[in-house]
Amino acid sequence: MYKKRNIEFKELISTDGWKIKIYTISKESEFNHSKFYDHVKSQLSEWLKTNNGFNSDHENIGFLILHAGTEGIFSLINWWVGKNMLNTLIFKSDYDNLSHFEKISGNV
Repeated sequence: MYKKRNIEFKELISTDGWKIKIYTISKESEFNHSKFYDHVKSQLSEWLKTNNGFNSDHENIGFLILHAGTEGIFSLINWWVGKNMLNTLIFKSDYDNLSHFEKISGNV
């Protein structure tokens, strides 16, 4: 059954020549994970070094969605490649270990 989620634009950041918009999604009234938020931002440089399998040409523009769900917090980093496609990496962090990012989707 669908339940409304709180979705917020947080900020536009510049990192290593990239422009990344950050959004949060939470089943609660707001995203209350500031330490996790900061830790994810420190991971961005590594995540953005990942090439796409079919065309790694890009304009250094993307977005990050942090989704606090029932199973944990999902970090979805997306950037435009090949003019009109998205490269997507998804990481899951369990609530009892928010400093660990398990890659669950994206290039290997």
